[in-house]
Amino acid sequence: MSNVEEVLAQVVRNSCQDGINFSGQDLAGISLSGVTFIYAALNDVNLSESELVNLNFTQASVQIASFKGAKIKNVNFSNANIKGADFEEATLINCTFHN
Repeated sequence: MSNVEEVLAQVVRNSCQDGINFSGQDLAGISLSGVTFIYAALNDVNLSESELVNLNFTQASVQIASFKGAKIKNVNFSNANIKGADFEEATLINCTFHN
């Protein structure tokens, strides 16, 4: 089972993934909607070319994560650690970035 399939199976069971460690996962191309990752660790995660809608990364750590080419809509990054995250060519619509 790929990283994408494993994560999709996990979020289908429970859309609350608060505090979970997903660091280092290759989730390129994943489509996620309505999932919370509050206080989660997603360091060095590959979310390139993904579709991310209505997610909550409040207080999460997404250092060095790749969002290259991702479609990101209604995502909350409030107080998230996004140091080194790559949003090159990503489309961001109605996202929140507050510290």
